[in-house]
Amino acid sequence: MNKYAFFQHRNGCLIPADDEAVTLVGKIAKANKGVLVNLYVPRNPRHHRLFFALMNEVIKAGGWEGSQNTLVQWVKIATGHVEIFVDPNGKAAYVGKSISFGSMSQAEFTPFFEAAIKAVCDTLLHGADQDELRKRILQQVDGGYSALERQR
Repeated sequence: MNKYAFFQHRNGCLIPADDEAVTLVGKIAKANKGVLVNLYVPRNPRHHRLFFALMNEVIKAGGWEGSQNTLVQWVKIATGHVEIFVDPNGKAAYVGKSISFGSMSQAEFTPFFEAAIKAVCDTLLHGADQDELRKRILQQVDGGYSALERQR
């Protein structure tokens, strides 16, 4: 069984955070004597929305002629978030790595996002101010108030 559920930390123990987590624990406890647990802090979904607001801002500003998907691929390559492979003819190519929640932790996503803003401003928006762009995408996602601003 491979299932995700949220747990809260209390007094050194992990406690199911909702009914779904309680049900999952009940199913696993009946079927097994032990359970292997992979602990991680989930990535902030709001930060992911900020990334796609950035993509939308680039397209809206005329900084990209293609689709959002091709822009995301360009950003992955521009930031070095890639795998390199060599085809059977010996030609090297880049493929953007996944930025899905399961593939990239918050600790990895934060510098990727910062590099994406820099790459977009330097290359696609021809020297646009990074702080101004950040303000615009924050406004799109949450009206401008942001925990991300507090962290900076």
